[in-house]
Amino acid sequence: MTPAQRRLARLAFAAALGVVAMLIIGGFRSLSVLIVGVLGLAVTLAALWGFLSNRSPLRWVCLTLAFAVPIAVIVFYIARHQLWEIVVTLLLVALAVAAARAALIRARPPHGMPEREKPSPVRPFLIMNPHSGGGKVRRFALDDKATALGAEVALLNGPGRVDVAELARRAVVNGADLLGVAGGDGTQA
Repeated sequence: MTPAQRRLARLAFAAALGVVAMLIIGGFRSLSVLIVGVLGLAVTLAALWGFLSNRSPLRWVCLTLAFAVPIAVIVFYIARHQLWEIVVTLLLVALAVAAARAALIRARPPHGMPEREKPSPVRPFLIMNPHSGGGKVRRFALDDKATALGAEVALLNGPGRVDVAELARRAVVNGADLLGVAGGDGTQA
């Protein structure tokens, strides 16, 4: 994380704390203002989560709540003559979102995987699990195709559990200059 990203992240955090402080300041004046502010924030966040995590018609109810609740809280604060607190809170929210977004944008890695020129492999070694994926290794003759292209293939169909990591280490010791795995998540892990 660069110093600029660190400063932006701290600014976003400070602005978010400012929002909480504004809710508490409003609460010193009136307990009902604090309760409405905190509940409004909680319901709005829950509604946004519901909108993002659902695909059912409930999703649109959550979106409606996510817009309606803040409006209701604003109207309540205006009725209590605390408009300045709403303005400051909204400015702090905007600052927190903008600073967090700027910090995250700067944190993105460059597009794509880094590429390096390497000579073609001379002794490729592939480990394949013939039972994985419903038997795709056998069904598509992946082992035969890899062998035809010059790769040494080790099939994981022996009795008992096979130590895949040890199999790969032995292949490297024996001169393999490319390792590949075709199998399920367990094989690759």
